Amino acid sequence: MKRNKLFVMLLAFVMTASMMLTGLTSVFADASPAAEDSMVSDSRLLSSGRLMENRFHAMKCDGTSGVAAYVSAGSTSFLKEGTENGAVIDHGNVSGVQNTWFRIKPSRTGVMIISQGASGHIRLYDSRKRALSDDIYVNGDSTVGYMRYTVFGVKANATYYVRISSAGVYSSGSGVYMNAVKYESRAVPGSYGKSASRASRLARNKVRNGYILSKGSPKYYRFTKKGKSVKIYLDSMTDKRIQVTVTARAKGCRTYNRTISLYNSDNADDTSKRLTLTTDKSRTIHVTIRVKGYGNSSGAYSVKCV
Repeated sequence: MKRNKLFVMLLAFVMTASMMLTGLTSVFADASPAAEDSMVSDSRLLSSGRLMENRFHAMKCDGTSGVAAYVSAGSTSFLKEGTENGAVIDHGNVSGVQNTWFRIKPSRTGVMIISQGASGHIRLYDSRKRALSDDIYVNGDSTVGYMRYTVFGVKANATYYVRISSAGVYSSGSGVYMNAVKYESRAVPGSYGKSASRASRLARNKVRNGYILSKGSPKYYRFTKKGKSVKIYLDSMTDKRIQVTVTARAKGCRTYNRTISLYNSDNADDTSKRLTLTTDKSRTIHVTIRVKGYGNSSGAYSVKCV
């Protein structure tokens, strides 16, 4: 059956980093505004190589290009990875929400980006169909960038299921409701420690990337510097929320401990943070950074210390 074009799904993810000075306790004093302004030209979190840059090319749902297969709403099938693949979900003349399942096998350890052309929810499951994420609202036609896709932390060659809950988009020409789905995985390499005592050492001014699996263990990093200040740059991409705990110690100072969150958002102040820790004189500052998903959130992140 000839199908008219319903929509074009275009997903572009370009990571950007902004700087945000958060309030500090009396242990490490706030830097002066002038000092903060002078750091604007500093190497930002992702300037030496983006954590993730992914583009989903236009996908036409007219049965002629951009998709590999048609499947029926409510079915379970295998979804090939890649922007050249994808599937059109045929809802027929049923206007209500239907759950369509796809079995997937990401080719890279790190994160996967998945999007749909219609509005609805996407949820990640393990190989036994046990939920790994919450229902994440995705609308490929949204004017809000981060709502056009979602991301999940994944392992290469592991079997997952994704559930697409949507009513599709109505085509007056063909009289049916349809949706379109694509996904792609990206490698996020980077060493890490499994505990604070075995934290991975960060080199000064070098970006370290990492990924978080749903319900996965925290990852730890450490950084040591002799001086009056340490700047910590954080960036993220997540389905919901990544939590970062920073602990700093210096002789003659009380221990500094703070937990901040990085959110799924179009606002760079939510996805990226900068902490500046300062002391009254030059000291050896020891920093430990703990990164984990909040609840069952997953995704990827970058950290850099200067």
